[in-house]
Amino acid sequence: MILLSNLLDNAIRESEKVLKNTGKAVIHLKLECEDHKLIFAVRNPVTEKVEIENDTIKSKRGDHHGIGLLN
Repeated sequence: MILLSNLLDNAIRESEKVLKNTGKAVIHLKLECEDHKLIFAVRNPVTEKVEIENDTIKSKRGDHHGIGLLN
């Protein structure tokens, strides 16, 4: 439940930034069951390009943030 909460909090936080700049922001949620696994995906607009290093998304908030993504 914490992972879901973090995903939504991050999507809302970034979408609020985009909303101030463009006046429009949409968060897309996808929930499905595949091979007896629950898959939850969140897609939202961003103000800056997402950096990926070694197949891991780099946090813009510091070294100790973004750990939840590994969970």
